[in-house]
Amino acid sequence: MRSSAVEGTPQAGVPLPGPEESRPETAAFFTTDVAYHRALEWRFAHGSFNGPGPAAAWTRALCTLVEGEPMSPLQHLLVMTDAASGISAVLDWQRATFANVDLTVALVRPPAGEWLGVDAATTIGPAGAGQCFADLHDATGWIGRSAQALFVAPR
Repeated sequence: MRSSAVEGTPQAGVPLPGPEESRPETAAFFTTDVAYHRALEWRFAHGSFNGPGPAAAWTRALCTLVEGEPMSPLQHLLVMTDAASGISAVLDWQRATFANVDLTVALVRPPAGEWLGVDAATTIGPAGAGQCFADLHDATGWIGRSAQALFVAPR
């Protein structure tokens, strides 16, 4: 029986330094220990939670979504990707809010493994809207992209 899969050319993008070569970091702007940012361990290949501009980070799940069930790689990827605009923020968290109102994820293959990576950049327009685009990775390479539409407003 023939497989319905079609072999393609691997993505030619620059691979991220791995989680072992990346630095651990926590988000300084969260003020409570029980918060979204504690769901994942974050290791930054470049950029920072705590500074503006593009950033790339590896994450590992630290919790479950359903008690007694491990987080699947796809669930992990979606939790991580929701934070793409947060790690690549271009505005001061204390002065502006930028909520993602739409998230699109397009994958060329399912994510696999314990560590997943996101390489994100955010752009803010002049009229209260922004966009964040990210390349998504697992330990074996590039797996897809995400796009977020952002609502931007002063705090």
